[in-house]
Parts: sequence; C-alpha cells; structure tokens
Amino acid sequence: MGESRFSPGDVDLVSQSDSTQDSPSAAQDLVLIFLRKWWFLIGLAVAIPLVVAAVANGLEQVYLVGDGAKIELLARDVWSTHTPYTGLIGRMNWNHPGPAMFWLLSPGALLARDDSAPLLVWNVILISVPLIGALVLAWGLGRRFFSVIVLSTLLALIALPVAVIRTPWNPWFPIPLLVLLFVLSARVVFGKTRDLIGVAIIGSIMVQTHVGTALIVASLAISAATFVAIDARRSRAMPNRWRSTVAWICASTVFLWILPVIGVFRDVGGNLVELGRYFVDAPGGSVGIRGALRLFADEYRWPIPWITGAQRILETPDILGYRDIAAQSHVIYILAPFGALIVGYLLASSATMRVWRRYIVMTAVLLLTGIIAISQADQALYYTFAWRGFIAPLAILIPSVPIVSRLIDRRRALTKVFAIGVAVACVMATVSIVPKMDSRSVEDPILLGALRSIVSVIDSKDISGEKVEYISRQKASLFGASLSDGVINELDRRGIDVVIPDNDRGGRAYGAHRIGAPSSASEVWYLVGSVEQFKELRTTPNAQLIWQASPYSTFAIFAIPTPNR
Repeated sequence: MGESRFSPGDVDLVSQSDSTQDSPSAAQDLVLIFLRKWWFLIGLAVAIPLVVAAVANGLEQVYLVGDGAKIELLARDVWSTHTPYTGLIGRMNWNHPGPAMFWLLSPGALLARDDSAPLLVWNVILISVPLIGALVLAWGLGRRFFSVIVLSTLLALIALPVAVIRTPWNPWFPIPLLVLLFVLSARVVFGKTRDLIGVAIIGSIMVQTHVGTALIVASLAISAATFVAIDARRSRAMPNRWRSTVAWICASTVFLWILPVIGVFRDVGGNLVELGRYFVDAPGGSVGIRGALRLFADEYRWPIPWITGAQRILETPDILGYRDIAAQSHVIYILAPFGALIVGYLLASSATMRVWRRYIVMTAVLLLTGIIAISQADQALYYTFAWRGFIAPLAILIPSVPIVSRLIDRRRALTKVFAIGVAVACVMATVSIVPKMDSRSVEDPILLGALRSIVSVIDSKDISGEKVEYISRQKASLFGASLSDGVINELDRRGIDVVIPDNDRGGRAYGAHRIGAPSSASEVWYLVGSVEQFKELRTTPNAQLIWQASPYSTFAIFAIPTPNR
C-alpha cells in the first residue's frame, strides 16, 4: 500500500481548473496568486497572539500560587533524585497518570531562579510548538484543511480564557496538544500512516497530564487506526514500513509510561488502577448524558462563545456552575454540529472530496466521545473539559468545506469571495485575541500581592540552606491553600528545604521526600486565619509573627523555633 491514497490536489483550496487558467485576467488576479503562493501566511494569525503572550509573561514579576506553584515545584524536582512518577494531585486525592508535563516544563522551572516569569515564558513556547507544528503539518493536507485548522484554533483562543496560553495548569495544557493530535490523526486518515507514532506520543502526554482527556485521545487514535486497517484490507497490502512504525509506537509508549508504572510498584503516588474509576464509578457525581448534551449544546447558543468570547461557563462564580448553565441551555442546539456533519458528509460525494468524508467521520466520533466523556466524568467542573472550546468550532468548520466546495463548483467566482472571507476572519480574530493575551497577570491580584509580601519576608530572613516545617491551618480555605502552595514553592526556590506534615495528601501534592517530622526542621511556620488561631499563636512562647496580611488581619504566618535546635 502506498504512503497515501489521496493527493494534496484532492483537497486544495484552489482547484486544478483555477490554477491552470491561462487567460491574462486570471494570470494577473492577485487573489488567486495569494491563494496559490502565500496562503500559508494566514498562519501568522495564530503565531502573533502567542508571541504577545510570551512577551507579556516575560515583562511581569509573577509568583505562582495554587496548582501552578505545585507544578513549578515538581518540575524543579525532575532532574533531582526525587523525580515525580505521577502527575498533579487531583481533587479526589489521586494523582493524574504521569509526569510528562513536569518533564516538559522542567527547563523553564530551572531557569526561574527569582520568580516564575521564565517558567511562564517557557510554557507559552512549549504550547506554541504543537500549535505551530499542527499548522505546518496541516499545510501538507492542502489549503482547505490548513484554513480549517487555523480558524478552529483562533476561534478556540477566542472562547477560552487567556490562562490557557499564559499559565501552566494541567486542565489547560492538553488543549493545544489536542489541535496537533487531530491534525496527526487526519494525516493518518489521509494515508500517512507513520504519523501514528506522533498520535501515540502526543496522546500519551495528554492523558498523563489530565485523565479527563483519555476518551477523546482514544477516539482519535482508534479512528485513525481503523481507517489504516480499512485501507490495508482494500489494497490487500500492509502500509509501507509498518513494522518499524509499530516498533516506534511500542518503544515511545513504553518510554513515556515507564515512570507511572514504576510509581505503582514503588508506592510513590502511583494510582493507575484508581484512575480507572474516573469514568466508571463517579463517586462525586456526574452530570449524565442529558447534562453533557446541554453543556455541549451551550457552545452553539447565542452569544456563541467561540465567536463572541462570551465565557458563560468559564466565568461562572460558582465552581460547580456547570450544572446551572447546562440547565439554561437546550439539547436542540446540539443539532447544529450534527446537522452540519450529516450535510457535509452527504455533499462530500465527489472523488476530489472523498477524504473529507473521513475527516467528518473522525470529527463526529470526537464530538460524540467528548459528550460521553463529560457525561461520565467524576465531578465534571467548569474547567475540566475546556477542550470543547476547540471541538465545538471544529465540528462546524470541517463539514463546511464540502458544502462550500459544492457552491464553488457551481460558481468559480466564489473562490475569491470565500478566500477573502477566511483571511478577513483570521485578521479579525487576531485583533480580538491580542489584547486578551497582553492583559495583566492572570494570577489573582490579592493572592499575588500577599505572596509577594511573604517573599520579601523570606528574602529578609536569609535562611537559605535551612530546613523549615510548613503547616497550614487554612486547609479548608481556597485562599489559604493556594497561598500555602505558593509559599512552599518560593521557599524551595530559594534553597530552603521544606518539610510537610506526615499525611498522604501532602506526599502526593508536594512529593513524598518532603514529608517529615517538625523535629527535623530548624523552625516551624504556621499559616493561620481565624481569630482563635491568631490568639493561640500570639501567646505561644517563642512564636514570632513574621507576616501579616494587614495590621488588622488575623491572616498571618508565625515562626516557632524547634526545641532541639
């Protein structure tokens, strides 16, 4: 079987008849010249916001809090003797499958010696690689497919919060990778079977980073492999170099998953078996299939998030506002993408459009799987499945190509109209995205201000090389927990050994090697927030108030020297 059953000419934006016209007017038509030679420049519409985001991150002094701080802390551990075996800790006290995100972020974490800005810049560079890579690979499938990926990416950037690009967080990190995974899967469907290696690598990184991506990764991988099997059966021949392709897939999969497997046997947070319950038991409750349909349908209800930027779900104050917004929507809106997919499939009947039927089937499977993933997930929160921001416009744009192609076949002059429309849409999308990427720090200003003042205290104490036991009595407070994560990260950044109280969650969150008894530290820091806690520490012998949120606040940190020191 050949490397590809289709030719790029089958899927090009400019048809063969257009490109071979020899009339003087056609030869001098600047629009068609741009389509044939310079159409790849619309990819700059995606690149420009990424550059702006990287610059914005580099110009600001930022200290990460919450999960971001834990991610930076564990990314610094990668090159130590305590390299992480699992991913970030989840809400249900288990860790996400693997440490791939920590490994990828580790160079930025090592460069971040004074604050988190270098890590944030590195994060933007990291997620830019799959986005730009997806565009480069999409170009090989023709201008039409390239245009769809550019527009889908831009519309996703409009719909999603700026933090998806500017802040390292495991629910956000797989979203740019999904763009690349879809393109790689499409290339496999096109006939480029070697790209199955990339599907295995990118899919593994996504699943390791957040278990909620497991089903959509599986759907794309299975769709791609199915079409490879169909082609092999039709041609009665295996794909070229299929043995080496399988060998590379197996080798890369083993390499990427060896640490999580070791983690299971070494009991260092490994919980691959427990993660199997995520889409099965849902002890924390799930939204169900009707709720999932409504949530996806909400992506097509006006004002449409990926056109207007209205983030109804992601801007909901209530962390469980997912269900409330689902109730406001109606299942009927989900007919928009499924209707488009059906019409597009029926119209992609010509020989030149036959590959688009495969793209449409793959997109439909992805959409259905996304709905099932949301319906079954344990405690589906507003940010957990933000990847629907990319799938939603994709499910409209992919089937629109056969529809537009049918119109162009009837009237060739529409080629220029649609091309200009796509170019203008890309420019307008970039204009709307750039100000968002250039906004102020995406961290909570109150949290960031508090952590900055604590960092000043740490620097003034000059305790580098010491060991500090850190105890938070504000675990029930989201503010206190997020601030504690930031303090632990900043202590570690400055060469101070941090000791965490002996409990299972602490070891999973910060690394088991940081668990220890107070007697092993030179002093113990207590973060308190209530009046009773403040009074208790205030009257404790040798307790020193080292930080206070304000002169009248009970939110403070006390330091107590250990008795044996």
